This record gives sequence, C-alpha cells and structure tokens, in this order.
Amino acid sequence: MDSTLSETPAPARPAVPLRRRIRPVWWVAATLVALTLMALSPMWINDMRLDGLVDRVRSYPLPPGTEPNIAIQGKVGLQVGDSNHCDYLVRLSLRTTLPAAALIKYYETTTIRGVNGALLSGEVYFAQGKGPRPVIVEFLELHDAGLDLRCR
Repeated sequence: MDSTLSETPAPARPAVPLRRRIRPVWWVAATLVALTLMALSPMWINDMRLDGLVDRVRSYPLPPGTEPNIAIQGKVGLQVGDSNHCDYLVRLSLRTTLPAAALIKYYETTTIRGVNGALLSGEVYFAQGKGPRPVIVEFLELHDAGLDLRCR
C-alpha cells in the first residue's frame, strides 16, 4: 500500500481591492487640505479687509499742491507692540508743496473708514528740504488677532 501524503494547498487570500488600499491616502490628503484651509482662511479674510482699506485710502482726494510719489503700500500683521492683535497699516507716499501744519490738519480730519467702520486719521511724516518734499502718511488700525497666524 503506497500511501503518499498529499499536501492540500492553503486557500489563497483574496486580494485587497485597490480602493481599500488607497483609502488611507485619501484620508491623509483630505486632512492636510482641511488643516491648510483652516490656517489660511483667516489670512485671506484679513487680506481682503486690507485691500478694502487700501482702496478707500487711494480713492480719498489728495490736498491741493500734493501728488502721489510711489505706489500705496498696505500690510496686515503684527506691526506695533506685543502679540495678540492684528494691525492694518496703509502707507501713502506723497510729494507736497503745502506747509506741514496744513497737511497735518488735512489728514487728521479725514473721513476714511477703517476696517470695522471707525474713522481713521493719518499720521504724517515729513522729510527735510525745500520745494516739493517727500511725505509719508500712515493709517494704522488695531484689531483682535483672531486666528491669523501673522498676528501672533
């Protein structure tokens, strides 16, 4: 009697479907995209507010004898003091023949609305010289930092 032991093959494991193998990758990618959007959306919102403030400053009429010198600049982030507040800074570069007192009075009584609707007055900085001289006018508004990482 010739008895040979025959080995029975082990049942093959079913192949894991492709979509099951890719599922963890999608979860990781979706989580990273969501976290990125959560971090960047407060910055985008503050940038939109700053753009509105820059547009209001740009559209405000210049005093007589004054002309723009360089493009207007705007910046949002921590500009002054310690953390936990957000500063909106708009810098306007001008050339003027007006006396200092007249220009200071003009920009102290502006009716430019800030980011939250309050009236802003401009801080005027003069360069020394005769004739048309360079002037910087800054509009600064402070707000709660919110979730903007630039304001921390």
